[in-house]
Amino acid sequence: MKQLEKLFDDLDLVRQADSRLSILKEYLQNTPPEDLAWTLYFFENRRLSTRAGSAMLKKLLQAQTPWTDRVIEQTYQQVKDLPETLALLLPANEQSCDLSLSSVVVQFLLPLARFSQHARGETIRCAWQTMSTSQRVLFNKMLLGGLRSPVPLELWYRALSRWSGLPEPVVAHRLRQPWKPSATQVINLFKPRPQEDQDLMPYSLAGLGMEVLGPTPIESGSGDTLVALKQGVRAQMIRRKYACELWSETKEPIGMQFPELLAAAHWLPSGTVIEGVIVEQAIAGPTTPKRQKDLGCQMFLAHDLLEHQGQCLMDVAWHKRAHGLTTLLEQWQDTWSRQQTLGGSSEMNPDCVQQEMFQDEVMTSEEAGQPPIDFPIQWCERREQWDPEAPSLRPGQESRQWLIKGDQELYPDPSLSVGWRVFYPQARTACLVLKGAIRGDGEGEQAFSDYLFAAQDEQELVWVGQTQDGWSHPELGDLAAWVREHRESQKGPLTTVKPRRRYRVRFLAVRPSARAASGLRLEGLKVLQEISDPASLATTSLNELKSLLED
Repeated sequence: MKQLEKLFDDLDLVRQADSRLSILKEYLQNTPPEDLAWTLYFFENRRLSTRAGSAMLKKLLQAQTPWTDRVIEQTYQQVKDLPETLALLLPANEQSCDLSLSSVVVQFLLPLARFSQHARGETIRCAWQTMSTSQRVLFNKMLLGGLRSPVPLELWYRALSRWSGLPEPVVAHRLRQPWKPSATQVINLFKPRPQEDQDLMPYSLAGLGMEVLGPTPIESGSGDTLVALKQGVRAQMIRRKYACELWSETKEPIGMQFPELLAAAHWLPSGTVIEGVIVEQAIAGPTTPKRQKDLGCQMFLAHDLLEHQGQCLMDVAWHKRAHGLTTLLEQWQDTWSRQQTLGGSSEMNPDCVQQEMFQDEVMTSEEAGQPPIDFPIQWCERREQWDPEAPSLRPGQESRQWLIKGDQELYPDPSLSVGWRVFYPQARTACLVLKGAIRGDGEGEQAFSDYLFAAQDEQELVWVGQTQDGWSHPELGDLAAWVREHRESQKGPLTTVKPRRRYRVRFLAVRPSARAASGLRLEGLKVLQEISDPASLATTSLNELKSLLED
């Protein structure tokens, strides 16, 4: 417990990512495997079944102290954290617990689910008596299932990657799988498996680069195609010999969050990697909660084929990749539909089954089965041309993006690419004034999490939106230094500056806001360029933005 307590204290003292990473690496090197297993178990948002709720802990507290319900409630309103409130109200203990984290879990936490109510209370009381106040806070969080890492899990993955020598995506994938905390298990988690690790690795997705704001995104005969990028989770689906996983744009494994999509991925042929967006699936007709659960509520809209039959297609023109993706989905969607009609398991991969099993006389059945479930991997919407005179999109679709895909090569190194060209049908531009910034946790370019922009309202400037998008890292560092130098006032995390810098920005929608003095806020705000000439463009008025207000 002392090592875990020291870890929390050290991480609270520093904010820099490099310093926190050094603290995590030191903890990994000096912590026994059995304690590390339980640390990772709790930090992955897992919890034990202790049958000890907040009401029971309050009764135990009142049995040992003179505090009434009113005092406990008032303290909680000040602290805003129940485990910490209970620890602060207990009698102080100068000595701290010398037991390791694994010993505390085995002796005090694991047996609680099998104990009677009286035995549970006595066990918790004995644990409190052996611990200091800060250790009680951690113990109470483990009791109630609220022990969370004081740093983002991405930082843990980075530290574990450097400690074990495994790639970060592999570390994240292994920790997200079901596993039981033990010294042997945590050692096996970080053993290298070269072939499996190689099959598991995703590709780096090409970023979203230059924006096209004009009414006509592509020219006639240009060979480009518009591909709809709906609101959702941009992801990559991998099906290889040793791996079947979904990866987010930031290389985070998300397959456990979308089990129906992961099950569908098993039906793709081995050696397939596709890119797309995970969106909500519309279910037609009346549905019950059970049917809605059976049908699933997620859809993977694919728009790129990165690997086929184990061959990387990163250097192939997109139109050729698109043709291969069309053929692939048509082939395997038919097999999926047939098997679902028979009520078969979606975990079976038909590329491992003899072809004779898919003959018509074998696949037919006279019994009326359940309605077939649509294959949840489909092509996204595509357009070969754009009609600017067409009716506007339905409400709620104004923030849809369209990727302009042609034969330009973004691969094989997307990190050096300018990214896909992006078109926003409903995007508008405005000229706004930099009004302030919100303080962040870092330094340099990360000193401020967002920058506030204002429009002109008669004789004053009123806030209408905030963003950090549109600047490079060096530009953000220079801007943060300028904000500190020209600070006008400071109130909590909000820093206001003298209105000396104006920017041309784009926004996707105007929404009403009860919190802002202007009565509205701009969504999808992004900086396009700074306006240095005072006479080149007038500041956008608040009335102009209100005329675009959408309910």
